[in-house]
Amino acid sequence: MPGRFFLTDPMVALADAFGVTTAVAGNEPARHNTAPGREIVVFDGHLSRMRWGIVPVGRVNGRGRPVTEQIINARSETVFDKSAFDGVGCAVIPVNAWYE
Repeated sequence: MPGRFFLTDPMVALADAFGVTTAVAGNEPARHNTAPGREIVVFDGHLSRMRWGIVPVGRVNGRGRPVTEQIINARSETVFDKSAFDGVGCAVIPVNAWYE
């Protein structure tokens, strides 16, 4: 997964492409430098807003403190074996391009 991306298509065009309405993400502005941790528009059956990243639940570091860093990348070989991804759903992130 990339570290940054941009989306310049209007939400109306995305809604037409996915065959849904733009009720939640109707007037989303164009974004040219979207970083992890920001709220983004995703497609999970309909267009909705979600925060980009996963905060692992129930994980602790070497000192016994909770891990609060966000995960934005995952290896496809181990995503079903790691406890950080338990109970996590999936969504399609519409982008025009990505980088970094």
